[in-house]
Amino acid sequence: MGTNSTFFFQPGVPDRTNPNTPNENQNLTFEIGKFHAKALDKIGSLYYTKESFDDYYYGKGSTYPDINGGIGILFEQASSRGHAQQSAHGLLTFPFTIRNQFTTSMSTQDAGLALRKDILSFKRKFFQDAQKEAKSATTKAYVFGSNIDHTRADRLLEILQSHDIKVHTLSKKVSTGGHQFDAGDGYIVPTDQYQYKLIKTIFEEVKTFKDSLFYDVSAWTLPHAFDLEYGEVKGNPSSHIGSIASPKSREYYTSIGEDPYGYIADWSAYGAPTFLDKILKKGITVRVSHKDFTANINGKNQAFRKGTLIIPNENKGISGSELKSLVQKLAEKHKVPTTEISSGLTNGGFSLGSPSMSSLDKVNVAILVGEGVNSYDAGEAWHQMDQNFKIATPLLDINSLGRMNLDRYDVLIMSDGNYNALNGDVDKLKAWIRGGGNLVASKRAIDWLISKELCSAKKVTSKEEEKRKKGVYNKRSPERGAQVTGGAITNVKVDLTHPLFYGYNDSYLATFKKGNNFYEPLGDIYNTPGRYTSTPVLSGYLHRKNVDKVKNSAAVFVDRQGRGKVIGLVDNPNFRGYWWGSSKLFANAIFMSQTIF
Repeated sequence: MGTNSTFFFQPGVPDRTNPNTPNENQNLTFEIGKFHAKALDKIGSLYYTKESFDDYYYGKGSTYPDINGGIGILFEQASSRGHAQQSAHGLLTFPFTIRNQFTTSMSTQDAGLALRKDILSFKRKFFQDAQKEAKSATTKAYVFGSNIDHTRADRLLEILQSHDIKVHTLSKKVSTGGHQFDAGDGYIVPTDQYQYKLIKTIFEEVKTFKDSLFYDVSAWTLPHAFDLEYGEVKGNPSSHIGSIASPKSREYYTSIGEDPYGYIADWSAYGAPTFLDKILKKGITVRVSHKDFTANINGKNQAFRKGTLIIPNENKGISGSELKSLVQKLAEKHKVPTTEISSGLTNGGFSLGSPSMSSLDKVNVAILVGEGVNSYDAGEAWHQMDQNFKIATPLLDINSLGRMNLDRYDVLIMSDGNYNALNGDVDKLKAWIRGGGNLVASKRAIDWLISKELCSAKKVTSKEEEKRKKGVYNKRSPERGAQVTGGAITNVKVDLTHPLFYGYNDSYLATFKKGNNFYEPLGDIYNTPGRYTSTPVLSGYLHRKNVDKVKNSAAVFVDRQGRGKVIGLVDNPNFRGYWWGSSKLFANAIFMSQTIF
């Protein structure tokens, strides 16, 4: 905490406890807190409890145990920020802060020993009650999957099973949640198991809350995070339950048994950006289709969507056998469905040399970091590039941008943040964009670009005038805090014909909204391919004023600037490294932006 604070231990604000957490958990947390108070009283330290923070978001280390039959406790110490700081309570030294932490570490052990029977009894009762709740719940199972990208579904499967949640294959077809799941393809999670509470919080959508203030995010529906189809089973699910699930072994490369004319790769696969980057860096020609088409593969017609990658065998500088070996190796390694083709003429007269296809160039990407830039968002962009896409991506310090040769880069990533450190380099950045550079910006980076006339987007103004002439002083913090968007899941209607949404097959995409950044659709109606719906909240808390602002506003836009573009991704597409559902949008902003005219 800030230097002028004291020392905090949980429980947090009672009304902000997640309703899936039993009352016994909070009661025990308070009983444990008495041991902390007694120990801190002995050494004369100032402390407080129940007035800050919360036990709502299960993704925090101090709350995660609460949904697993344990008791998570947060300790927050006023920071001495090094050796010593002058505070409102006098000189605050590093040894003093360490003493508080050590003291409460010992009091935690004292509490654990003294309350061991209560704690063990609570844990046992937690899982017994969870199974009772499961038997009385109307939802008897959840089904999820993806008919275009199994990697994302398998990642959620992995997360569930790592928490001792039983997941099964589907033994027969089921229709639920507006989706159809075929036998042997989707996964089913019965709720009648001891991890019922964790299953519930992973899959449920929540839109009602006791309190409007949140220390962290207010929603985390994981099927939305992975952009997966999912639904509930209300009746007895036993007839749908197959064997215990495991990631399926799949063939990602299809041979036609003869010298191929070329190769077709599925851009919807999660690993496709890695596949494409490695192919392009070999100097190999890759084309992308801007039309759906059908091709004959081994005597059967197979449909391919917009965004499909085509690699012709006429590539110069590499032999046919070398190209085949490389494509097959990368397809299998990165799980990208790829097939050989025998002819450039597809069904219906559409050929693979058509003007409806574009050749893709190798892309050099960099991420702007440094003074004022949100290190979390920039770090998440780097993680997506370096760890998930396996694309080494340099980080450019904005304080040094004036001395850099930007022409080395085709795409620059501007994550959320304050970019005032770039105020002296506006003309240089403008010249780079107008010369053909593609700038991908999110959240407050868009605001800075607008303020420097580098982007023509306009912020949404409040549709409701402030009518209150008077305010109650002690309500100012909660009233202002209620308007903070700490993290909710929003629904975006997307244009599947736009290159920024190649690889998707659903006209709606769940995005993670954190912060109050709202923009009007651009004047060119074709350049706002993603808009929030008129009922934008899928799960989580947004203040009513912010709901009004976000309705039908721009979620994704492309602003032409000379030969270059500013691509606005209003929400962070890489939130905390687990929001895989919008990672394809991020990849499209990097690789497919060159095809937007």
